[in-house]
Amino acid sequence: MGYLIGAALATLVALIISKLWKIFMVVLWRPYALTRYFRKQGITGPPYSIVEGSLPEIKRMMKDARGKVMDTHSHDILPMVLPHYHTWSSLYGDFSSIPLLS
Repeated sequence: MGYLIGAALATLVALIISKLWKIFMVVLWRPYALTRYFRKQGITGPPYSIVEGSLPEIKRMMKDARGKVMDTHSHDILPMVLPHYHTWSSLYGDFSSIPLLS
């Protein structure tokens, strides 16, 4: 009976460690590795935040964009629809070379 409890406990500990490792990889390691990878290519960006990311800044930009009136003869809707893309591409470089964004 003690052997079964020990095996169950060992399995539970292994599962907990596995889940903690996955959380570490997603929350800490992947953003760090991607930032390092892009920085080697000369692409920088806003600083990474574990809890919120860039969401507060994007929300603020979207709120500011909603308050602006667009010229009726202009077809340049990017600053209104994706203000963070428009702002960050001018600050951090042109992202049109990234296949998913072009």
